[in-house]
Amino acid sequence: MSKFFQTLIILLYIYLSLNIEFGIVGLFGKSYSIQDELFLGCVWTLFCFLSHLFIADYNLFMHLPVRKPVLIEEKRLDSLLQSIVEKSTFRKKIRIRITEEKNLNAFAIGRRTISVSKGLLEAFSNQQLQGVLAHELGHLQNRDYIRLAAYVMARNLPFPFYFRMKSGIHWIRKNCPILHPLFNLFGVIVYILPAIVAVSVYKHHQLLLFTIVVLCFAFYRTMLNLFDFFWRATVRVIEYKQDAFAHQLGFGNELREALERLIGDEARSVNLYENMMKFDHPVIYNRIRRLEKLGGLRQ
Repeated sequence: MSKFFQTLIILLYIYLSLNIEFGIVGLFGKSYSIQDELFLGCVWTLFCFLSHLFIADYNLFMHLPVRKPVLIEEKRLDSLLQSIVEKSTFRKKIRIRITEEKNLNAFAIGRRTISVSKGLLEAFSNQQLQGVLAHELGHLQNRDYIRLAAYVMARNLPFPFYFRMKSGIHWIRKNCPILHPLFNLFGVIVYILPAIVAVSVYKHHQLLLFTIVVLCFAFYRTMLNLFDFFWRATVRVIEYKQDAFAHQLGFGNELREALERLIGDEARSVNLYENMMKFDHPVIYNRIRRLEKLGGLRQ
């Protein structure tokens, strides 16, 4: 069910963002037929859902502090993974990467990559590591990366430079207070001047179109927050699902012990509202309770 809702969120976002894009193009007198819009929408949707073929490797190469494991790390992780994979139906060769950080963290990325932090390797026992690896293998077997990559790619529209522009303006405002009046004036010009141009050049229906596009731009952050809220909700469901997957493979107790070890690592939010609004992982204590129930430790 979570797969269905994630796919629905992606398709709905693509539909809304493309309509905004077509509206922007329409401001300049260019219009598409329904057939053209449908074709472009299908092409963009297909590209988003195929982006998992390259986006993981791109992020591993460009943004993430990961490296290949040295021999002692590789032997340890391979031996732990072998017993896990044998109990699953996953048959691709898993690519192991080490995140060069002290935080206790692990994640699955792309079609066959699991990354484990250096801190996790040092702090966790082999049994606890097996529990974590079994959970991450669940993400690979469930192909969660396909929908995640599609959502990340879809968010590039309708305003690819929206956040870069805002961060640039924020940096200048922070470091150049003397320019504050200029940016206040710039904000007025951005919304007022195009309206004047639209009134003088375009017809009334294009003025209406312009108004709709401006409103979409102004409330884009709100729209994105709403989509992210529902997306995080589906991701939390998937986290519970992969915990259950680790239990089914016989590593539920090991994963529970790993989560209990994480509790002492740092302070964690337990407020449900804050967790719903900010985080894509469930409250860690709730995950432990679920595993306790699966393991027969509670009713």
